[in-house]
Amino acid sequence: MKNCLILTILFCLLKPAQGQTRDEMYKNPDIMNMMWITIPAQNHFGDEHIERISFTIDSDTISTVGIHPKYDTAYIKKTFLAGVFSQRFFFYDLDFEGDRLVFKEKYPHIQLPALPSTKVTNRYGKEDTSRKYNIEEVHLYLDSTTYVYAHGYKPDHTKSLYGIPAKYVGDLGDIEARISQDMAAAAASTPIDSTLVYGAVITRFPVEKGMAAREKFELGSLLYGKPSVFSEIVKKNLMAHETSFGENGKPKWDFAILGTSGRPIDTRIKIYVHLNKDGSITMKLPRMLGNFTGD
Repeated sequence: MKNCLILTILFCLLKPAQGQTRDEMYKNPDIMNMMWITIPAQNHFGDEHIERISFTIDSDTISTVGIHPKYDTAYIKKTFLAGVFSQRFFFYDLDFEGDRLVFKEKYPHIQLPALPSTKVTNRYGKEDTSRKYNIEEVHLYLDSTTYVYAHGYKPDHTKSLYGIPAKYVGDLGDIEARISQDMAAAAASTPIDSTLVYGAVITRFPVEKGMAAREKFELGSLLYGKPSVFSEIVKKNLMAHETSFGENGKPKWDFAILGTSGRPIDTRIKIYVHLNKDGSITMKLPRMLGNFTGD
């Protein structure tokens, strides 16, 4: 890495921003340009398997985080869910409490980057307010940090880029009510973590040729929070038959859907469960699919 500021302009074709047609984008080249600024930096990840950490920015606030591993076949095979594509990385949507808590728990040493602002001026220092570059991404490498700016183009970071995440088509309120009732009956006297995040996998039952695939819910480990009477009650209710299947025998969990083809795919999900002060329960599931595996 050279000890200098590297400034590059990347010309790339982007989807039109809201209120802008593709013709308008071609007429205004600035909308189609991304400015990449790379500076030398010593970044410490605390994990030898990490090659890059990427942050997406929405209105000067970090929206999502991607943890990209080095290419290590054994590590990738052991760590990530087998998927339909070779790309593997961890994704965290910081607007989803489950992701935000697990990210802080798993990577306490990773500091969210400072976001430098920009302005365009003439040679006399007068600002041109019609040409504002907004920061869209930050990429951390071991030896450098790259800031990505856009002019006029604002991606929607609230939408899934990879497709539709796995979801619960039953009523989460029913599960919340059962957990709340069990907690009231347990009358736990010892301190417990009131917030938990469980991992799970939504896969497909093996079926005979010509039959429609059926969803299968597999509860994984506790990703956030300590084991307690609360975590055991949550686990029992998540694994209950009435949670996974309706009276007609149909699964209550639905596959993630690949955005490019509409094909159902196996993915991991995080399940956020919070015990409120009044004894009620709040459950939340991921709002977006940030990669091909749900990791």
